[in-house]
Amino acid sequence: MPAVSASDSSAHPRELYGDLRVFRRDEVADRLGVSVDVVDRLINAGEMTTVRPRKKGRIVQIPARSLRTYIYGDDA
Repeated sequence: MPAVSASDSSAHPRELYGDLRVFRRDEVADRLGVSVDVVDRLINAGEMTTVRPRKKGRIVQIPARSLRTYIYGDDA
């Protein structure tokens, strides 16, 4: 796949910034059709990563790349 630069106006924004997007636990749960508890279990099991270590009171952010890898596997 050829590299896409930010100055390339023909590139779709999703191609440029898709891996920078993050999702909250409830957004991931909605996309997967599961509960937030299941998403927590996936994170605790290491099947999904978070942007920062989990801490009480902090919003958990799951990178788009982590979600895509969980859904499609390592080749995504």
